Amino acid sequence: MSEKQGAKLSPIFASSSGCEWSVEISWNGHLSMYLHAESLRPGSLRRAIWRFRLLDTSGEYLLELHEVCGLFCAEEKILLKDYDNILSLSEKGKLIIEDK
Repeated sequence: MSEKQGAKLSPIFASSSGCEWSVEISWNGHLSMYLHAESLRPGSLRRAIWRFRLLDTSGEYLLELHEVCGLFCAEEKILLKDYDNILSLSEKGKLIIEDK
């Protein structure tokens, strides 16, 4: 990934309630999570509580962000949360995790 390519969007995935989501990561480490409103019935409201966890290939936690809650309506494409500069990427687009 390079700055010219902009952000990468994950494939759409579904929660247990049937809502559709995606995660977007940009070169500078900016992370956004989206609820796709078209997956909701017209006129419905949805309360979402989520926590972002980054795992390594063995399933061990590398990073966990605090829990967030929000109320959303079906008539908008919804940006749930932006996490500024939460992840670091190398020049070759590899994820950098620093032990804290």
